[in-house]
Amino acid sequence: MMDFFENFIRLYSEEPIADTQRPKPQPPLKYADDIKALQGVYGDLNGLRLTIELQELLTICPRERRRIDAYKGLRSALDSEYNCILTVISRKTKE
Repeated sequence: MMDFFENFIRLYSEEPIADTQRPKPQPPLKYADDIKALQGVYGDLNGLRLTIELQELLTICPRERRRIDAYKGLRSALDSEYNCILTVISRKTKE
């Protein structure tokens, strides 16, 4: 409880906050290995529209679950970080 009041007083008195109380940097991107592998094949991913068959993507970025939905997180990470749209096509489901 004392820490709360000390931080409150520091905030309004403009005292610097100790380094231990500063926010820690974000952990590395969860899909960093997958993104590096895709960059190795396709080069710079910024602004690209990639359409890849599921079988090819499984060789580049392997998954235990061999389905399109296993790449949802990677697709959203590419979209938010690189403005890259990844479309995965399956021969089986024709998506």
